[in-house]
Amino acid sequence: MYKIDLNTGERKLLMTLAPSDVAGVTTIIDLRMTADGKAYGYSFSRELSDLFQVEGVR
Repeated sequence: MYKIDLNTGERKLLMTLAPSDVAGVTTIIDLRMTADGKAYGYSFSRELSDLFQVEGVR
């Protein structure tokens, strides 16, 4: 998340949002933040799958 100065266009990195387990996370969505920026919540999309290896099949 960046803070952008609208007068100068300067960007400053404030924080990086990510769940504790980032496996399969594709998108951070629906961010909500308090006016003072001290608390926030967000949702994310996750895509997981299984891979199977089969041997000896004719």
